[in-house]
Amino acid sequence: MKLKDVRSAGKKTFSVVLEKDGDEETITLREETVVKHGLFLKDTLDEKELGRIRADDAFHKALAQAYDLLARRDYASTLLRKKLAAHGKRTVDRVMKHLEDEGYVDDAKTLRIHFEDALAHRTDGPKKLRERFLREGYPQALVDDVLAAYDEETQSRKAREYIMKTKRTLPAITPRKAEERLLTAGLRQGFDYEILKPLAYEARVEIEQETDVEALITARIAALRAKYGKTDAKAKERLIRKLLGEGFAYDLIRKHLD
Repeated sequence: MKLKDVRSAGKKTFSVVLEKDGDEETITLREETVVKHGLFLKDTLDEKELGRIRADDAFHKALAQAYDLLARRDYASTLLRKKLAAHGKRTVDRVMKHLEDEGYVDDAKTLRIHFEDALAHRTDGPKKLRERFLREGYPQALVDDVLAAYDEETQSRKAREYIMKTKRTLPAITPRKAEERLLTAGLRQGFDYEILKPLAYEARVEIEQETDVEALITARIAALRAKYGKTDAKAKERLIRKLLGEGFAYDLIRKHLD
């Protein structure tokens, strides 16, 4: 086929005009493809060469997208493949091999960096990190291998850090309710129950020393009575259930209601 023209089509792209059996076809190619195949100097192309040109151009387009994605953040190889899937398996295989050969994609290295960063700057428990890493596309065996470093001593230290930080954000609530909230929050954060339980109890003891429970229940009763309005037996029963649910002792509730 005849190569009739090669002209600029925009930023780093060229329009290549081909003619075969009197019919014209215009294809847009990246600058890298045009230069690599020396299209400025050619007058004709055969079908095999055109196939190689199209394959190379698809590769360069997919590679450019991969570089753009990796410039923003690291990707596990499986997730990066999904991001590039529209380019076709053969092209993506070629791009991934290139990236791996050049050191741009290395699941083991990248995952360890993410893990070390999480330990240094976050308070995520091992279960939460495991869920995150699997969601990001890292192989399960690799995730398990990396998280083996998250031993019991490390988990105790990070869990204590999380419990103490969360304790400072709690509103004025009963020590028992505070313990419950800290334990629930720690479980959501991915820490083991056995690690959290003594830490949450320790925080409860500290809160008991810091809290004037008499003043707290007086304020809560006043607020709830203002909310409910009624003062009959049914309203009183409702108030008792509410206060019990908030962690106040029954004897203390009866003392302030009778």
